[in-house]
Amino acid sequence: MNRLDRPTALKIAAAIIAFLALVELFVYDLPAFMSGAAAVDQIASTGEGPPFAVVIVQTIVSLAALLGAYGTWNGRRWGVALVVMCTVLMLLASIMGTLFAPPQTRIWGVTTIVLEVVILVCCFWRRNKAG
Repeated sequence: MNRLDRPTALKIAAAIIAFLALVELFVYDLPAFMSGAAAVDQIASTGEGPPFAVVIVQTIVSLAALLGAYGTWNGRRWGVALVVMCTVLMLLASIMGTLFAPPQTRIWGVTTIVLEVVILVCCFWRRNKAG
């Protein structure tokens, strides 16, 4: 029976983190930047979203995750380390989003939590010693 090898696991992790980072950038961050800091902070004051400073941090993490995905896809250690760090930060944001977000966005929060756990498992995947 063939088992998953480390290079394939890293490619899976890279693909998933790239997908999540692109969704974060284009669905959440870019519209927030287009509406401006004042509008985002006004929405945040009602409890419907994060403050603009958090949006900036999320954008930086998403861009770093894309860079890490590139390194991970190519099997570089720095890429895997960057993906792990970004995934942990994204996981914390997903947990907060799931706990405090409006009900219609909680499904996406739970989905991202599951995908981020898969990313971490793939990043720490080791070779089979028997094969």
